[in-house]
Amino acid sequence: MSSFFVAVVLDGDGAHPAAWRAADHRPDTLLSPERILSQVAEAERYGFDLIQFTDRQVPDQGTDGIVGQLDAVSLGAYVGPTTSTIGIAVGAQVLDPEPFHLAAQFASLDHASLGRAAWIVRADNDPLVAAAYGHPERDAEWVAVEVGEVIEAVRLLWDSWEDGTVIRDSASGRYIDGDKLHHIDFVGEHFSVRGPLITPRPTQGQPVVLADTSLLQQALAAREASGRVSRIDGPLVDVALVTGTNRVAVHEQAAAARDLGAPLVFVEVEVVLDTDTGTAAERLSRLDADEPWGTGTRLRVVGSASEVSDALAGLAEVVDGVLLHPAVLDADLPELGRLVLPDLARRSVRQIPAVPGQDGAAAATTLRERLGLPRPANVFAA
Repeated sequence: MSSFFVAVVLDGDGAHPAAWRAADHRPDTLLSPERILSQVAEAERYGFDLIQFTDRQVPDQGTDGIVGQLDAVSLGAYVGPTTSTIGIAVGAQVLDPEPFHLAAQFASLDHASLGRAAWIVRADNDPLVAAAYGHPERDAEWVAVEVGEVIEAVRLLWDSWEDGTVIRDSASGRYIDGDKLHHIDFVGEHFSVRGPLITPRPTQGQPVVLADTSLLQQALAAREASGRVSRIDGPLVDVALVTGTNRVAVHEQAAAARDLGAPLVFVEVEVVLDTDTGTAAERLSRLDADEPWGTGTRLRVVGSASEVSDALAGLAEVVDGVLLHPAVLDADLPELGRLVLPDLARRSVRQIPAVPGQDGAAAATTLRERLGLPRPANVFAA
């Protein structure tokens, strides 16, 4: 059976700007703990491989809908201990936060989720975001350099504690083995980090790192132009995210991502499905009447569960997984979980993830194991 992975974005009420109008809950419960935990549990029960929360530093200026949100890293840490199998990906900005703080946050998230954390690299070079941090907007060259250097610094910080650094030796009174704790002494163009991190090495060694293919391409080009030699052993990111409004564009981006050395490639797909309230086309028309959903850079699939399954099965020939953006979470998430995921399994496109302890199954315990990614060797270990 093929290894095809399905991730889903759980931001707000859904990807459509008018999703809140079609939600099954009162607007004042959007950010309630009960709703968030219920939706995460639903996604895990259906067998999605990964859920995503995205951090935004400023409210979305392009919508009349609800713009309230919670800090995504804190949200991931909150739901992590309540889950047991699903991966938890958090989109976090790299251009303004300190790399040291990013590394500590995601190391903590990986510990809280027992090794199921992922970091989606975001580079929002928006003047409003920059102003929120008290910085001017940066040019494209600055951004490209910063993205690559922040990822490298964060990954080195995760390795600044070797496995087995914490020894808790009561006889000698030592909590850690100092020989396994390392300064990273990273010096970049715009920042420097001495280290080590204040948090022990993450459960996975390093949380899974995802980044948009264009960001990865720019970062690697900037590193090559500078002549700087990377100290990271292996690819800069684990999963490259691609977009494209048609299969040809997706195929081209996927090929480019593999050329950049990405072990896995996921494509972002917007989905609208038939429900008992109407066909997908009818639902989309009603939502667009309230607030149009502009045509962006992502592939959009509008149709029945069978038609969505057909589209995803076709993409499985090109990429390793999909990151789904449901139009309305309350309506489209159940259709995806009840109909589309089982259909992909019946077609042998995707394997249903094993649950620990169920029928004696040997289930993956970390997100890296689930995605078939190796546990990275520590760059400081002898």
